[in-house]
Amino acid sequence: MKTHKLRVYVTPILLLLVILTISPINLWLPAISKSVGNPGRQLKPGCIKDLSELKAKGFSPSPPAAPHKTRRINFQLNPKDYVIRELKEGFLIDAPGLARTSKPGAPELPVKVFEVTFKGNVEIIDVKVVKGRYFENLDKIPIAPCPEPVAWSPKKSIPTPWRKPDEKVYKMKKIYPGSLLKYSVGNDGKSTRLIVWFYPIQYVPADGKIFVITEATINVYYTEKTETWEYETLMQTGVAHATDKWTRVTFQEPFSTTPVIVAQIMSEKGTDNCHIDLKNPSTTGFYVRVEEDLKENGVHKVREAIAWIAVLPGVYRSEGKTVVAGTISANQEWTHVSFPANFNSTPVIIATIMTENGGDPCYVDMRNATATGFDVRVEEDPLKDGKHIKEKIGWIAFGEKA
Repeated sequence: MKTHKLRVYVTPILLLLVILTISPINLWLPAISKSVGNPGRQLKPGCIKDLSELKAKGFSPSPPAAPHKTRRINFQLNPKDYVIRELKEGFLIDAPGLARTSKPGAPELPVKVFEVTFKGNVEIIDVKVVKGRYFENLDKIPIAPCPEPVAWSPKKSIPTPWRKPDEKVYKMKKIYPGSLLKYSVGNDGKSTRLIVWFYPIQYVPADGKIFVITEATINVYYTEKTETWEYETLMQTGVAHATDKWTRVTFQEPFSTTPVIVAQIMSEKGTDNCHIDLKNPSTTGFYVRVEEDLKENGVHKVREAIAWIAVLPGVYRSEGKTVVAGTISANQEWTHVSFPANFNSTPVIIATIMTENGGDPCYVDMRNATATGFDVRVEEDPLKDGKHIKEKIGWIAFGEKA
């Protein structure tokens, strides 16, 4: 399988859209909540022990055998800085400089995020905790589960998050999350950036035992590369602004082949019902406009914000996630799409008609989504006859790999 080095262009607004659309855990970053400073009671430290005794993943005092350089990260936090806050669903542990992270339903635990930047092209060999100290809290504490995501709207108040525990996780008799750290690496052609998530609290959900790390040394093992970087642009994103007139969108860099393009109107400046309309996709860009339903007057003079994602067709995997992108040619008849890679459950699927072969207003229509595929068709405006020439439909599926 060909491995690509990924260059991704993401606007902050669309990055948030992608993260919220894909999953509570995104393709690259854990879902993080800010620490809060409400007063609470403190931990009750037991005896200080060497971190090697905790038997957690991610600990290894031995360096890799391959030639390498080392950069060190230090973590230290006074036990008195940890604060326990009580909720009706359980307790949360906070400390200065820490966020909290977990999957919905799993114990919401503190995390320390470190960002390390290297100049030039660097290969990260491994990241390990090499030494440290911890204690077991003398009180057993039921940690509250991470809340389910909630829908946000500028016109409505945000509902209270629903914290429903994952029974499978809360029956665990071993430490959670079980690993001391995880990391992610990216580069932009000029530097290499490493992000490390360090978990100073290890928790046994079944009996409420809490193990608290007070200090740790993290070694980053790496090598510097001298070869020239070569990239293929795999994905770009952006926000266009358009009325009912065709507007050209030009990619920041050309793709090697015409990408899959999906788009969505993300504003409501006008009051008439409308939808997204694309045409002429190519390696360098595409055209987009706002198309009103036929029951309206067809004129949409106000500019709407249109979020778009362009990605090369293919299968992409990272951190247990799978992203599959492709196109299909379809008319008003249902056409089945089979994924080239299997998911372990029904993925999130987004799709957009990328062409304008027919003149009648139409929309993409989907049904029967499963872990192996879905059905799709072109559905015309209700005021038309329902028959439509074939259009190219771009689709992207996000989910857990099988």
